Amino acid sequence: MTTTPSGTNNDPLNDLPFDADDATLGAWFHRHLTARFAVETEAWATDQVGRVMARLNAVRARCPVRGACPFSLQAELLWIGERTAFALPGSYIYIARELLQEFPGDEPVAFVLAHEAAHHDLGHVRRVAPTLKMLKNVPGGVVAGLLVEACSLPFRAPAFEDAADEYAAHLTVAMGYNARKCVALFESFERHLLDHRDLDGVFGSDTSGEGIAGQFQRTVARWSRPHASIHERRARFENLLRREYGL
Repeated sequence: MTTTPSGTNNDPLNDLPFDADDATLGAWFHRHLTARFAVETEAWATDQVGRVMARLNAVRARCPVRGACPFSLQAELLWIGERTAFALPGSYIYIARELLQEFPGDEPVAFVLAHEAAHHDLGHVRRVAPTLKMLKNVPGGVVAGLLVEACSLPFRAPAFEDAADEYAAHLTVAMGYNARKCVALFESFERHLLDHRDLDGVFGSDTSGEGIAGQFQRTVARWSRPHASIHERRARFENLLRREYGL
């Protein structure tokens, strides 16, 4: 079962709080996202996300990193139409219902939610508000086209995504899950990318060129696709488990 989104304002940006703090900005995003997309209410899905978030918030409260957001996070389960999860300012993280149904148990879900929580605890989402302030005097129609890019820009730094993966691995172990079962997440992503013939997403781009041209090629490839390839992310995850936890 889902809750049907209500009618949306023809100009949803007319109340965008450019100068607001993160909490107010997060409430604005939540209001518009839940108006635009249906919210999943099926018990199996909401129960799974709820129990994972309870464990995640408990671990975050006991062992926060320096500068971590000092409040519990909530996960909203939306029918977005693609397999994704993302973080925005405020107290919410978002996961697509289409992504949730791919996983055989709680472990992959725990890693996904921990990765998005990492963007909060590592301070990445706090970069969104200053970015929006730069759009304050831009015409509304242009803002509409730039809004998604502006909000995702802070996360497009490869180092941020790598750090979120590492932090999520530690959180998943701390939550008491069998972290080895998180490998199902990478297997699911690999199948999806191969189905869409995205070989670069699975194996990485060919950046073997030499000299300045090769360096430029590597830089463009890394910034145009902030996540490492699925094979590289999986290898880093498995190496961390062996190195840090003997798993």
